[in-house]
Amino acid sequence: MKFVFILGVNGLIFISLLLLGELGLRLQHLYRYGSLEASTLESDPLLGWKTKPNFILSHKTTDVSGNTYTINYRTDDKGFRQYGDLATSKKKILIIGDSFTHARHVSNEKLYYHHLNEDKKYELFAYGVSGYGNYQELLVLKKYIDSIRPDIIFWQFCINDFSDNHFELNKKVGFSGIVFDRPYLNSIGNSQYFRNSPLAFLTQNSRLLTFLYSKYLINQGIKNGPLVEIKNRGDKAPSYTLAQQRIREIFVLARKIIPATTKVYGFLVNGDQVYDRGYQKWTTEAGFTYIAGLAGQVSGSEYMAEDGGHWNERGHLKAGRYLADYFK
Repeated sequence: MKFVFILGVNGLIFISLLLLGELGLRLQHLYRYGSLEASTLESDPLLGWKTKPNFILSHKTTDVSGNTYTINYRTDDKGFRQYGDLATSKKKILIIGDSFTHARHVSNEKLYYHHLNEDKKYELFAYGVSGYGNYQELLVLKKYIDSIRPDIIFWQFCINDFSDNHFELNKKVGFSGIVFDRPYLNSIGNSQYFRNSPLAFLTQNSRLLTFLYSKYLINQGIKNGPLVEIKNRGDKAPSYTLAQQRIREIFVLARKIIPATTKVYGFLVNGDQVYDRGYQKWTTEAGFTYIAGLAGQVSGSEYMAEDGGHWNERGHLKAGRYLADYFK
């Protein structure tokens, strides 16, 4: 009886600590963002997750270099950071990518694709989502290419795509800290969904559990991830071979749905030469044009936001001008 009593008391203490942690995180979000709705993502049956539509968030941030600036983040009713006029007479550019294109660390008017089109020569449409791999970006392309009918596509790549496109590799990196279910390309060219987290419902509804579980997953990925193997063995790493095969398959599918008259530009935002050479090879095989060297141009701490891994305002300006110069 005494044991049951002690167990019950400890259980109550544990639950109380969880509730206090949850309350503390929500209050911290309220203080920092002025809203309890600080997450810019929500689940989606097709894409796994997506950016929240009609979402506005305004707050101050301090980047790695100690510079403080205000972020005015907003999406339209489709979740796009920028969605132009479909009836325009200008040529239309569609930009797809992951967190670097989602870009929650800068305001809409500071995004790299805003700087790409400073002369307003083109009509821009931009959709990026944190954590996406190339296959999810392909699904976005399938969803919007017929309605937007772009003349030009910019496809932004990231080294995380090497694991995000492949379930077994993604598992090794702790699913990149993502608690949503992710679609992967299966062997017959269709979407196959895997539950990344057995605690998906709880983590998606609890700030504390999301925070703790994401940190755990990321830590596992740092220890066991394929990027570590590729760093040590380069393109001879087994993980590189698996990633290469999947990326090629995705690009083949993309080529089938993109009209021959639509020009496609691909570019990598981070990583060293082994990744740059890989994407240059695979995009060229698919008939795309690859813009090499961007990652090296925007790699110093002066270009990094507070998380140290994504661009701040200066990084987006540098990247946008680099792409614009190439594009000219």
